[in-house]
Amino acid sequence: MEKLVRFEKLCPFVREAGMQSGDSWQLPRRIYDHELLYCLTGHAVMTIASEQHELAPGHLAIVPPNMPHTLINVPGQSAQLAWMHCDFIFEEDKGWIYRWYNTPEDYVRCFAERLPFPEYIRPVPVFPGDFRLPYFVVFEDGSEMEILFRSLVKAFAGEGNHFALQSHITVLRVLDAVLSQCGYWKSSAQPIRVSDTMKQYIRVNYMNRITLQDIGASTQYSPDYAGRLFRKETGMTVVEYLNQLRIDKAQTLLLDESLPMAEIAEKCGFQSVNYFSMVARKITGMSPRQLRSHLLTIMENTSL
Repeated sequence: MEKLVRFEKLCPFVREAGMQSGDSWQLPRRIYDHELLYCLTGHAVMTIASEQHELAPGHLAIVPPNMPHTLINVPGQSAQLAWMHCDFIFEEDKGWIYRWYNTPEDYVRCFAERLPFPEYIRPVPVFPGDFRLPYFVVFEDGSEMEILFRSLVKAFAGEGNHFALQSHITVLRVLDAVLSQCGYWKSSAQPIRVSDTMKQYIRVNYMNRITLQDIGASTQYSPDYAGRLFRKETGMTVVEYLNQLRIDKAQTLLLDESLPMAEIAEKCGFQSVNYFSMVARKITGMSPRQLRSHLLTIMENTSL
């Protein structure tokens, strides 16, 4: 099962972390969550699904939920691995899996052909751009990754709130490193639109008396051409966007009955109360006074 996960929705939870050396399993194993294994020293051969890879220092394996995988150490060169079991998004039943893994009678059932409680199997994240995490990632310089994993294992041994915070940060940093290594940020980067630059200028300066020339000058184009690009990219003119933003800001101020209309108009960049009233009617169909009454009624009804 896959699930689209936007980066702002990431809320990592690490249920346990540790070190292993010499551990291996030739029978395919399945797990409920994600396991990340980072090779510190030595060598091992790992198979995830049908993809086989020799783990060596600087190599990271990412085992997805419910994916059969094996791990076999190279004779005389047993790998030392730092590992973590984690979720990438918040799950209400996060404690159940930890208890399962730590009950020997239950854990051995991870080597069966299917997991006995499929409702606990975590979804595999699909990131924007239809990107899925690879099974194996090789870092030419693994020093930063080693520090991350060692610090995480040390924090887990101490448990407590520090681990909860550090584990959250560590998973995000590991993900960022994986995405960077895979070229995700470079391939997914989109050029900044002219309208985005102009919107940013407007959001910072809407309360001032700004002109189309001022807004256009925030770009590398002439004001006229920048205005045409803005309309093409957003479907509205610069003036329409500016007035809409100003009215949006004014609606918050209108909730304060002590503020006179002239002060609200000035704070939102309108040159006069009359112009404020004209724009308000055009956008909302109400005068500023009618709009204030309407908003206060909504607020009062919400408070009941």
